Amino acid sequence: MLYGGLQTEKIEEVMNCETDYFFTEEGEEHRLYTMSRSKKTGWSVVGVAYSSELLKNTKQAQLMHLVVAAGLLLGVLVLSNRLSQELTKPIRQLRDGMSTVEEGNVETRVDIMVENEIGSLSRSFNMMTDRIHALIEQNIYEQEQKRKSELRALQAQINPHFLYNTLDSIIWMAEDEKNEEVVEMTAALARLLRQSISNEQEQVTVSQEMDYVKSYLTIQKMRYKDKLEYEIEAEPEILPVQIVKFTLQPLVENAIYHGIKYKQSKGRICIRGFVHDTKAFIAVEDDGAGMDAGKIRRILEESNSEKTNTGGGVGVSNVQKRLQLYYGEEYGISYTSEVGKGTTALVSIPLSGGADENGED
Repeated sequence: MLYGGLQTEKIEEVMNCETDYFFTEEGEEHRLYTMSRSKKTGWSVVGVAYSSELLKNTKQAQLMHLVVAAGLLLGVLVLSNRLSQELTKPIRQLRDGMSTVEEGNVETRVDIMVENEIGSLSRSFNMMTDRIHALIEQNIYEQEQKRKSELRALQAQINPHFLYNTLDSIIWMAEDEKNEEVVEMTAALARLLRQSISNEQEQVTVSQEMDYVKSYLTIQKMRYKDKLEYEIEAEPEILPVQIVKFTLQPLVENAIYHGIKYKQSKGRICIRGFVHDTKAFIAVEDDGAGMDAGKIRRILEESNSEKTNTGGGVGVSNVQKRLQLYYGEEYGISYTSEVGKGTTALVSIPLSGGADENGED
């Protein structure tokens, strides 16, 4: 092709080239000339190659390199993510445990997965939650025992003046040979004492509580003769409802000593039990002297010791605290009164639920 004139080459540049190769540019074509000289013959072998031929697979190689690089990068990311998750898993687990304890679940425990600083922190965290749980259980137990002690104290707090006056009334009726009244009052007092000391449960049914109040009112009516009348009525739905023991007697006692006692004519006490929505209500109404707002507030806020020292019985404030302790702040005793017209004490308790004899929901 060279001798025929079909192809031309850079023969002069080849002959003058002092190196083994050189590049040329002709238009868009790039050529690579390589020379190999034989020392024995003196001949030179020249090879000519187009750059386009040499680099025709470059794009494929570049694409392959990019794919391989992307695959390696993805693999590194996945591996590093897995590795970081494994390394941070104990820390995240400890963090989640702390969040759970912060929400109030002190029984949370963290698995000790590694024996390093994080494992030591996890072990300390478990010891802390165990200790907190033990302290809470101890506090619950102590509060339960305290509440039971208060209940036993309430059971023992039958007003001495009421008991003495009742016994004096029995003696006076016996001397006056009023045998039927003696029997009735003695039987009522016996029922009252039996109901006070026989049942150790903190809750009784509304029916039992009303029977207790009925015995109390029977004695008071006989003591006050024509000064007192009473009426007890309750809807059938409320009778089996559980109520804290000794709830009604202090209210009835207040109605007598703060209302009926200061009335010139005969007084009347009405006890009504009824159900409304999800609550049970017991109203103790009297038509006595009534009270102003200040006196109502003092009755609800007086401590048990103050109430006992003034001869007022076991104390309405004590009953209020026990009701709210059992059922919540939305339940308890509320008073409405008007001076000269009477007073109504309204007890609200949940229709279902509440606490059992162990104080548990």
